[in-house]
Amino acid sequence: MNNERVNQNETGDGVNPWDLLNPENDAIFHAKEAHDAQIFFGKRIQKLAESGAKMTQKEFEKWEDEYAGEYTKAESKIYETNPSYDKYCEVMSSAVAYPGGGREKDLHNTVEAQAGNYYFDRKDALAEAINGSDKSDDEKKAELAKIDDFISAVYEHIDYKYMGRDEQLDFGPERYDTARTKAHNQAIRCLNDINDLARAYGTRPFTPRNFNPSDVVSRGSQTRDEALVFRYDRDIVEEYYAIAFADKEQRAKARLERNLRYGIA
Repeated sequence: MNNERVNQNETGDGVNPWDLLNPENDAIFHAKEAHDAQIFFGKRIQKLAESGAKMTQKEFEKWEDEYAGEYTKAESKIYETNPSYDKYCEVMSSAVAYPGGGREKDLHNTVEAQAGNYYFDRKDALAEAINGSDKSDDEKKAELAKIDDFISAVYEHIDYKYMGRDEQLDFGPERYDTARTKAHNQAIRCLNDINDLARAYGTRPFTPRNFNPSDVVSRGSQTRDEALVFRYDRDIVEEYYAIAFADKEQRAKARLERNLRYGIA
């Protein structure tokens, strides 16, 4: 995919010139490549939509593998330097394709969010691999429970997301914000858990990469890059399960709209 773009960044002998520099510069290079893959993917999705077509699973997985490859290379180069968390976010901010709020439409068309179309296929593949393993029944039960934990965390966050204003006031604004943020971070951690589990079993991960919970650094202590990366990851995960659990999302949204219409939200 995008061979012309990739080859332009290589020397005549096929060696990436950034590989000759330090790991941090190389990490930035691959983070920017991940950014570009994301942009090109979004344009491809939009072009297909305009013609009334949908991307095939085969094509999607090619894009997913390209994006995941660049993102993973960036992370591995960062780890070579043993950086602090703020340095990690400083570098990986280069991979943020759609910064800032109000970008739901763009975020919906990211590689990670569109992976939500294949959630149930990947869940079934992972469950089959777990059940077919030679692990004990208790071990299998514990691993299968991680899938249920993710679903529970997502449902809890969706319920908070579509809680009416009056319900929020009854809950307490500060308590509501804390609870909603906690539920979201739990959903991110649970998604990371089943991604890691899928990789361990050799099935395709649910998303091409893992995500950063926002509470790894307290809100008041976050650098600009940390806040940017945390916000981006949070919003993409929301779009991911808006696709994966569209029925749940739509029911919660319809309930809120109905209550607003009748003045009870």
